[in-house]
Amino acid sequence: MIHELQRELRHALLEIEKLTIAGRELANVNQDLEESRLLAVSDQARTARRLLLMSTQLEYTEQKLYHLTQEMDAGQRDSELLRIERIKREALQEREDAGRLKIETLQDDQQKLLATQTKHEAIVRRFDQVRRQQQEQDLARESREALAWLKETTDRLCSPPQGSLGQSIQQERLSLQATGFPGNTPTEHEPSSLSPSPSPSSSPPFQS
Repeated sequence: MIHELQRELRHALLEIEKLTIAGRELANVNQDLEESRLLAVSDQARTARRLLLMSTQLEYTEQKLYHLTQEMDAGQRDSELLRIERIKREALQEREDAGRLKIETLQDDQQKLLATQTKHEAIVRRFDQVRRQQQEQDLARESREALAWLKETTDRLCSPPQGSLGQSIQQERLSLQATGFPGNTPTEHEPSSLSPSPSPSSSPPFQS
């Protein structure tokens, strides 16, 4: 009986020791769990703070991106307006240059036309002068030819008659002068009765 009680006591002590060991292990586990919980809480707190900081940074970044986008849009609008204004100025300058070039071309054409007209007038005056000189030369030549023909004809008409017919006329003239009747002078006779018809070489020059 005593042995049985001792055995049960030892068994109970062993159980108590096991329970004590288990209690210590459980306490250690609980401590580990608590420490893990505290660490988890601390990690969660750090994570929450980090998330809050990241959210704040993200919001700041979004605000900055929004303002940057607004500035870029405004800059693009300003750049577009400046580009349009530059294109307008260039188009206006090109139009002015084209108008100036057209005016200069018209002025050059006008100067060329005036020069051509002046040259034409000078040519016309020169032509008229040459034509007048030619006409004067032609008239002078025709006058000289007419005077030469007239002189030749006059000399032939005024020369003493030759041949039998001339001698008869001369004798008749002398007899008329002896009787006191003045004879006709050679210039008073018709050319057809005093001398033969003038040859073609002694005909009056052609008057143009």
